[in-house]
Amino acid sequence: MARGFGKLSVKTVEHLSRRGMHADGGGLYLQIAEGGSKSWLFRYKLHGRTHWHGLGSLRDVGLEEAREKATGARKVRRNGGDPIQAKRQAEAAARIESAKAITFGEAAKRFIKANRAGWKNAKHADQWVMTLLGIDQKGKPSKNDYCKTIRDLPIGAIDTTLVLRVIEPIWASKTETATRIRSRIEQVIDAAKAKGEFNGENPARWKGHLDNLLPATSKVRKVRNHPALPYRQLPDFMRKLREPCASKLRWLIRASTSSSARRSLASSAQRSRERSTISVRFRSRTFGPKPFSSPLTLICRIVSMT
Repeated sequence: MARGFGKLSVKTVEHLSRRGMHADGGGLYLQIAEGGSKSWLFRYKLHGRTHWHGLGSLRDVGLEEAREKATGARKVRRNGGDPIQAKRQAEAAARIESAKAITFGEAAKRFIKANRAGWKNAKHADQWVMTLLGIDQKGKPSKNDYCKTIRDLPIGAIDTTLVLRVIEPIWASKTETATRIRSRIEQVIDAAKAKGEFNGENPARWKGHLDNLLPATSKVRKVRNHPALPYRQLPDFMRKLREPCASKLRWLIRASTSSSARRSLASSAQRSRERSTISVRFRSRTFGPKPFSSPLTLICRIVSMT
């Protein structure tokens, strides 16, 4: 041990009882207070003033650890720093990091709460809660808990492998659900990134990332067409459609098509009675022209116009 250092021993520290400061060397002191409590202090000078930097009680910090802490404090002083200020900064940084280390589940709850008011209806919010938090509309655990594997992990630890673990098993069987879950995970992580809680690229991003690992939805989604209504059943359906209880449906049918489309549909139906299905295009303010998704829907519109 260098001269002036290591003046105390473990046995000496244990048996010392005299109140006051007991030097170990290199600025390290064992302080014995009134009542017998013992603690470690590091003494240094800064701007001509003497400062005492607490290193912990003897109960928590042994002699060797106290010497290591004193060595670290001397290094701070050699670099022109203040050991007390350096400790405060380190503790503040640790508190910030701890605050940032929220779980994916907590981040998802926060995102849902912040955006719920802007969503179109309660059902949409319920879907977010069910798919990300695993809670159904009644507040009970949902049958399919898709994000269970990542919910309790720090959001900063979410990576591509974990995202794939959530969506890959259902990518082919529940393509629409998997697509929505991926998008929701991406949005939650983007929000966390904006708060400084996530670093790096978003692992749930599709374009230029997951699209290289998963097949396009158009290649795995199975499209099932609606069955057409046989034209021989049309008269019976007409009678049911004209019943008082179907008034709202008739109004919806008329409101959803333009007058020119209705005239075209009626004329086409008259000329094509032998056909089992009819295709037509109609005007939509939101999505533009597109074919009817259901032959049954088309026939309903034709019937209401005749």
